[in-house]
Formats: sequence, structure tokens, C-alpha cells
Amino acid sequence: MLMANEGSEASDVISLRERLDGLREEYRRTHRLLEQEGRRLNGFLAKPAAGNIPVDALESQKILASLTPRERDILRCIAEGCSTKATAERLGIRFKTAACHRYRVMQKLGVHETTALVRIAIRSGIITP
Repeated sequence: MLMANEGSEASDVISLRERLDGLREEYRRTHRLLEQEGRRLNGFLAKPAAGNIPVDALESQKILASLTPRERDILRCIAEGCSTKATAERLGIRFKTAACHRYRVMQKLGVHETTALVRIAIRSGIITP
């Protein structure tokens, strides 16, 4: 005889499996779409895409000069895939401080998405793909 709790756990497991299957399918669709565009799933270009204009050295220097050393550290962590929480732990600062730095970096660079920050970090040489 199943206890009330056991039935609930079984339905939770089934629900979780269905959700994971949906996420896997979404991952596969995204992967296929990116491959069609000549990109890899991690966001870096596998080959140069049309219209992808590289940043020249002078523009890279301007980007880096507009950021404080701590903001460059934050940008580096973001580009390496760290969450705001992981960035805070890595740099030995509070979460709220890391979030504030992240916000300021995005404001200074005029971007609204993490992927744009990663592109800027790669183009300016803060990280290498």
C-alpha cells in the first residue's frame, strides 16, 4: 500500500523528468539553430560570421579605460561564466557589491545582456575563447 507521501514523491519525480526532457529538447533545438548560424552553443564564434566586425586596438583600449580595475575583474568573471554570487565569492566581496559592479559595467558599456558582455570581453582581450 502506498503512503500519501510516497505518491507525492513519485509524481514529483515524474514531473521533474518531464521538465528535464523538455529542457533537453530545448537545448538540442538551440544547438541546431546555432550550428546553422556557424556558432557553438557556448556563444563563441566557431568561424567568423558575416557582419561580425572585430574591434580594433584603439577601441579596445577605450573600452578597458572606461572601466575601473574592479569592474574589469567583474567583467572577466562574468565572461568566464561565473554567476554574480560566484563572482562575489571569488573576489571576496558581498553579493550586493558584485551586483552593483555588474550593473555599472553594463551601464558604461551600453549593453543589456550577459552575452554582449562576453563578446566585449573577448574582443577587448580581457579573456580569450
